[in-house]
Amino acid sequence: MSPNQTVNAPPSAASVKNSAARVAAEKARLATAQPKAKTIRRAVKRTSSARERYEMIAEAAYFRAAERDFAPGHEIDDWLAAEKEVAQLLK
Repeated sequence: MSPNQTVNAPPSAASVKNSAARVAAEKARLATAQPKAKTIRRAVKRTSSARERYEMIAEAAYFRAAERDFAPGHEIDDWLAAEKEVAQLLK
C-alpha cells in the first residue's frame, strides 16, 4: 500500500441492519400503496443499489470473519454466506 492510500473501516453491523430495515420498510410501504409493479421495482432498485448491497455483504463477511478471529482460509465461505444473508434481508 502506498503512503497516500487510506484504509476504510468496514461498515458496522448496525448500518447493515439499518440498510436492510430501510429496504424492507420501503417494500412494505410500496406493497400497501399497490402502485404499478414497474414503479415498485424501480423504487426497490433505488433503495438497494449495487453499492449498498456490496457494502452490506462486505460488512456481514467482515463480522463473520471476526467471529472466528480472522482465521485464514475461510474468506470465500464468509463472503458467500454473507451474500445469502443479505439476499434474505432484502427479500
